[in-house]
Amino acid sequence: MSGFTTVPRWTPNPVPGTGQHAAGITNDIVGALRGLAAESGHPPRAGLLAAQRRFGRLTRAQVMAPAIRLAEQGFPMYPVLRSMIVRDTAVLARDSVARTLYLPGGHPPDLGEHLANPTLARVLREVAAAGAQAYYAGPIARAVVARMNRGGHPVTLEDFGEYRAQWKSP
Repeated sequence: MSGFTTVPRWTPNPVPGTGQHAAGITNDIVGALRGLAAESGHPPRAGLLAAQRRFGRLTRAQVMAPAIRLAEQGFPMYPVLRSMIVRDTAVLARDSVARTLYLPGGHPPDLGEHLANPTLARVLREVAAAGAQAYYAGPIARAVVARMNRGGHPVTLEDFGEYRAQWKSP
């Protein structure tokens, strides 16, 4: 017996979660936008869901359950998040949803203060049940696109609905 073992070769399979910008949007335009409007509209959820479908041993609902619970039940404010909220207070204050969530009473929550996001929990629950299309089509997509448009982003519902995570070669 040699003490050595053969290990199967592992090949990375990158799948970006953010994808391309909406049709006609350049990096210069995106760089000029701020806050919610700066997102491409495709946070990493599409890439994470694609990776779960391809490699996951747990169901989508099992994988998402801790995030749903955390969003629903909340967590104590911790130093790094609080410092980011303090740094971005002026930007957050301009947005009614962000202001309600991150600046209750007009100021960032104190360390240890409870922070929950029941709206995020509802969205995550729908995605857990129905997959990426729950986010990229239907009522959630319409709400996200409308919100981004109000923030100055020219994304369309068609751009949003056509997004697919793209596997890349390492």
